[in-house]
Amino acid sequence: MNNNHLHKDLEKNLIEGIRSGDEQAFEKVFLKYYAMLSSVAADYVGSYDMGKEIAHEVLISLWERGADWNPVGPLKPYLYQAVIKMSMTVMKKDRRRRNMMERYSVMLDETENNLDRQIDENELKNNIWSVVRKLPQKRYMVFLLHKRYELSYKEIAQVMNISIKTVENQMGSALKYIRKELSRNYLEE
Repeated sequence: MNNNHLHKDLEKNLIEGIRSGDEQAFEKVFLKYYAMLSSVAADYVGSYDMGKEIAHEVLISLWERGADWNPVGPLKPYLYQAVIKMSMTVMKKDRRRRNMMERYSVMLDETENNLDRQIDENELKNNIWSVVRKLPQKRYMVFLLHKRYELSYKEIAQVMNISIKTVENQMGSALKYIRKELSRNYLEE
């Protein structure tokens, strides 16, 4: 009997052993192919640890499939093909995961920027309104009616029973005071 025929018989016995639940047959296959399969997978995915995981998964799947496992052809090419196939799957999942993470990262950055802007805007609005509340009563009411309730100068003059020119003067003075106070507040920070 030649060496090639002996190898085929040994391989066939190992496959049948794994299919029938023989732990020693599985252990022999594991010890014989694990290092090579790990290396092939590591080369494919670019990570030695991931390569070891893939080789481990492929070999364990043989054991778990037991009697349902029926490789076509010689064992070595079958295992290489299985490792390469799983490596491709891992790479696709990893690529999809990275793409998704990049998209979510961009979305998160945009959300954070929007939140920062909203916080800045809210902070500015709060600062403006805290300054506005310090205005004298008449000036405060003119500013409030125009900015918050969007009344025209003419409408404010009618509501407050003052001239349009007084409304203009009060708004001008209010804006001048607010600018001065806000610039002072922001320069101090």
